[in-house]
Amino acid sequence: MKRAAIILCVLTLMLGGTATVVYANEINIVIHPSIINLSSHAGVWLTVYADIPFSVVKEGTVILESNDTAVEAAFIKESDRGDLVAKFDYAEVVEAIGPLGRLQLTLRGEYTEGDAFFEGVDTIYIIDKKGEGGGN
Repeated sequence: MKRAAIILCVLTLMLGGTATVVYANEINIVIHPSIINLSSHAGVWLTVYADIPFSVVKEGTVILESNDTAVEAAFIKESDRGDLVAKFDYAEVVEAIGPLGRLQLTLRGEYTEGDAFFEGVDTIYIIDKKGEGGGN
């Protein structure tokens, strides 16, 4: 894929045109919590840990997508390892997600340099289980 993009750029430049290459880099992500219980008020944040240096992420571009719905990160920060940690409003994510069951979420964002973007996918589970013993 990269090779084809480079060849296309070289040909375009040879013909006197301008070339812009936009490509996505796949990254590994982990979403916490991995199970969302709609009957529980589990917390304030849905957190995404991403295997990408925080220093290369353009602030204000990080979103979490599913089923053509996107939620913007409330804020991003650097982990102890120097990687990206994105925090999303838990209630906003719950409002945007689909039906019960398995749900694939995609984290997307832009790099600070160039026209490239990154994306990573993780799967979470949506359940609706009331607490036992009269707690909920």
